[in-house]
Amino acid sequence: MKRKNIKQLTKLEAERQANILEGELDEELEATGQESNTKAVKWVQEKGKERRHEEKEQLAEAEWKADDVKGKVFSYRDVILGEMKRQMRDAYDSLPQDFLWYPVKDKTQGLQLWIRDPKNKWYARGMTISMVPHMDIQCVQRLIEKALNHMDDLEQAYTQGLKSTEKIFLS
Repeated sequence: MKRKNIKQLTKLEAERQANILEGELDEELEATGQESNTKAVKWVQEKGKERRHEEKEQLAEAEWKADDVKGKVFSYRDVILGEMKRQMRDAYDSLPQDFLWYPVKDKTQGLQLWIRDPKNKWYARGMTISMVPHMDIQCVQRLIEKALNHMDDLEQAYTQGLKSTEKIFLS
């Protein structure tokens, strides 16, 4: 069932939706808290399938928006930047402590992802827009994955007490 934003619903509809959600969460907690692993496995698989489906829908919507403004370079870049921000928001839980990242449009036809570590050192990675929605969205995904891996490497280097992180590059 597709849920609407509660702010867009009337008070009665919002209450009904909240009750439905509460019932689903109670059922899920009951199933995953059981000693029987078969019930818990069913719920975990179902939730994984729902997440994958939602992710596919979001990617398809981003590709559709990008394809719609394909002829307009700056509008297209804004759509790809919006997708980058959405994926960064989704990956926020994976961000190591005290690290920050910023998506930026560069002066040419590209995007940059700036990373600041706990010691206030800056690292950057960029991409050039190809004007092919599917390829650009995949490039954004890879860019975010590489940035997260780089931050993990830096965090590991800091915890091991390395004084210099010069050999750790954002590749």
